[in-house]
Amino acid sequence: MDIPDLTTPTETVTANPSGTLTLNQSLYPTRVRQRGVWAPVDPSLHLSSDGRLAPEAVPSGITLSGGGDGPLAVLTSMGKRLAVSWPGALPKPTVSSDTATYPEVLPGVDLQATVSPLGGFSEVLVVKNAAAAANPKLSILVLDTSTTSAWSGSLAGGVSI
Repeated sequence: MDIPDLTTPTETVTANPSGTLTLNQSLYPTRVRQRGVWAPVDPSLHLSSDGRLAPEAVPSGITLSGGGDGPLAVLTSMGKRLAVSWPGALPKPTVSSDTATYPEVLPGVDLQATVSPLGGFSEVLVVKNAAAAANPKLSILVLDTSTTSAWSGSLAGGVSI
């Protein structure tokens, strides 16, 4: 029988019939606390009430664009917020599990954004033909970032944040 008071995102403790305890640990979170109960990690996307896409259950806050002028992704953790924006309005995406596909963000190019089980995301440009690959906008593509946190400092190479 699991001991709920000893459950964490990465651990469960089971009381065995013999009177011993078994600790099960994982390197990464396998569950998150939602509305007072533990839920298995599930990055599958759904449309939230604010029109953005949100994963079912991941350890940190993330939403993806439901289309329009807002940021592509907004990540929140420990009171900090980071927004990553596509240079222009995004079309309404199609959703398959943990991935949102924004069609034709450039002629012949789709943008896929995938939420990870840890609450991060990755983006991939799907270039569908040679004409799309020749688009000069692909050679210099800048995704803007903004933050409302107190992050500041310098990174390797002299990049300031």
